[in-house]
Amino acid sequence: MNLLTIKDMCKAYTDKVLFDHVDFSINENEKIGVIGINGTGKSTLLRAISDNNNKAININSDTKMAFLSQIPAEMLNEDNTVTAEFELMGFENDSQVKEYLSGFCIGEDMLYSRIKTLSGGEKNILQLAKICRNSTDLLLLDEPNSHLDLHAQKSLERAIADYNGTVLMVSHDFYTVANCMDYVLFVEDNTIRRMSIRKFRKMIYANHFDKDYLEKEQKRKETEDKVTKALIANDFDKAEKLADELENIIKSM
Repeated sequence: MNLLTIKDMCKAYTDKVLFDHVDFSINENEKIGVIGINGTGKSTLLRAISDNNNKAININSDTKMAFLSQIPAEMLNEDNTVTAEFELMGFENDSQVKEYLSGFCIGEDMLYSRIKTLSGGEKNILQLAKICRNSTDLLLLDEPNSHLDLHAQKSLERAIADYNGTVLMVSHDFYTVANCMDYVLFVEDNTIRRMSIRKFRKMIYANHFDKDYLEKEQKRKETEDKVTKALIANDFDKAEKLADELENIIKSM
């Protein structure tokens, strides 16, 4: 079923045109990456869909949307502790909050921290956890990868894979886009065109990286994870060897 249609959308500022007669549609349960260089209007597009006050945007009347912002304070009361924030959503006690957030790589040590003291990546994951708790049909994710460590990145990818709905995600993380999205919307030259993941991969290889980039990126993330686990286990000899391996991987990218 069609979820959203944009027809003849135009958007301009005093000195810059962002979109010129843009058309595209999105169906139920699709997962779409929005890519393009900085300043082309990707975040503006998501905000326009979230606000839903542009006559060029037609959203199915039954659609429930949620927006993950680059400004966490739009969704989180940063004066609250993590547990207080989620108990306001209907969790009955700290144990329920702890159990739920463990699925998002949020440990017990963070539960009683005030949100304003957390890192940008931790706030992003809290936003995502709030979004996923609510019953929504369309997730609008604006750079959810920003500031994420490896564990949080894996949590994000798992949440996207498990989400039973439509995802529209702005991201510069090519690995996540190539491996989690069904296709991409490429924003360039004041327009938006649909591109298959296969073509996206070819474009990345041809224009940005050698042909093994995505495989090397996965290997880098896996090795970083092994280094972290070795350090937690106080196995410093293993951590040192893995760090050398990681350095060689990064140099080859």
